[in-house]
Amino acid sequence: MKSSSTSGVCLATATTEPFVPGALVMLGSFLAHHPRFDGDLVIIHDALPQAARDALQSVSERMQSYRKRNPYYHFALAQVAFDRLSYGESVAFVERALELKRDDHRFHRLKGRAHEMLGEPEAAQASHALAERYERRKGIAPAARVGGRLL
Repeated sequence: MKSSSTSGVCLATATTEPFVPGALVMLGSFLAHHPRFDGDLVIIHDALPQAARDALQSVSERMQSYRKRNPYYHFALAQVAFDRLSYGESVAFVERALELKRDDHRFHRLKGRAHEMLGEPEAAQASHALAERYERRKGIAPAARVGGRLL
C-alpha cells in the first residue's frame, strides 16, 4: 500500500499478520512526531487478511486527512516551492497555512518574501506588516531591513 507524494522519500516497513498492530503503532508514532513528512508510506506484506490490509490502508487515509488540517505541512510545502523559485505556488501554499493558523509570523514573512520575488511590493509590505505585528505579540524582534528590504 502506498500514499501519493512528490518528495521522492519513503518510509518503508514489512509486516506479517501477527505484527500488523505493531506496524500501525510505529507508523502512527512516526507520523505524529514528523508532521512535515511528505513521503510515501510503503508497507510490504504477503497474504494479509482483508481486515489487516484495511487497517494499514487507513493509516494512509488518516495521514492525508491530517495533512489537510496541518498548517505546518502547508507551510513546509510553501518553503519547498519558494526554494524551487515557484513563488506563486509558494503564496498559494502559505495562504492555505494561513487559513488554518492566522497568527504565525513565519507564514506571513514567507508570503511577503514570495510577493517580493513576484514583484508585488504592496502585497509584500502588507504581509511583512502582519508578520511584524505577530512578532511583537510574541516578543520577537522584527526582521532587520535595509532600504525597505529584509536582510
